[in-house]
Amino acid sequence: MSQASEPSVHQRLLQLIQQNPGIGLAVLTTQTQLSADEVKRHLSVLESKGDIQVFHQSGVPQYYIRKRRRGRSGVRQRRSQEIRQQMYEVIEEQPGINLSGIAEHMQMSPQLAEYHLIQMEQKQQITGAKDEGGFYRRYYIKESKVGIHEKKIVALLHQEPLLRILLLLVKHKSLQHKELAQELQVHPSTLTYHINRLEEYDVIHVQPYGREKGYSLKDRKGITRILRRYYYSGIADRFDQLWVDLDPREE
Repeated sequence: MSQASEPSVHQRLLQLIQQNPGIGLAVLTTQTQLSADEVKRHLSVLESKGDIQVFHQSGVPQYYIRKRRRGRSGVRQRRSQEIRQQMYEVIEEQPGINLSGIAEHMQMSPQLAEYHLIQMEQKQQITGAKDEGGFYRRYYIKESKVGIHEKKIVALLHQEPLLRILLLLVKHKSLQHKELAQELQVHPSTLTYHINRLEEYDVIHVQPYGREKGYSLKDRKGITRILRRYYYSGIADRFDQLWVDLDPREE
């Protein structure tokens, strides 16, 4: 590929970016068998011509085809607006959802979903924030009144083991380690791992019961309120009976 003419290099780069929205420099370098500096030079030309656009996610450049406003541009623009409206509704219904969850719900590639999310963040329709562990970027409606502590709890709703523990502690008020492990059908050491994570979120009390430990929620009513407020399809499918057992008076 190193001996190819400039137009053929540009065509190849455009093809790769078209097929893989959000593609990075390293992959483009590998696919074209050119040096990173050469690829950067060609990308700069394409960007200056208005053929591509670049967005930086955590300082890493990602490349996309620039949509031209001619021909069927109006149709494409309306389609993009429809997609972003659907994404907005998903995030509104499931605050704290991450990229893979949105992509799965929308039945599109993570790269394409991320492209639309970047556009929505730039227009200040939504906001994204890393969770406590720093593993996932979670999305919220920009004007929502979700506080910092509430965002932490909302993030737990998307982690099945932690959600199950929260629901069980809401239902039973207090459980010993062995009782909770039995309810969850997990090894005690696995439960200890999840409990440590909940302690980091500062949502549970740990009490000694002889040689055992017991657990309860620090703010049971607050957790119940958050669970009900951000209840969405998916929780019901997996934890229907636990959900039904929540006492509405706890709110």
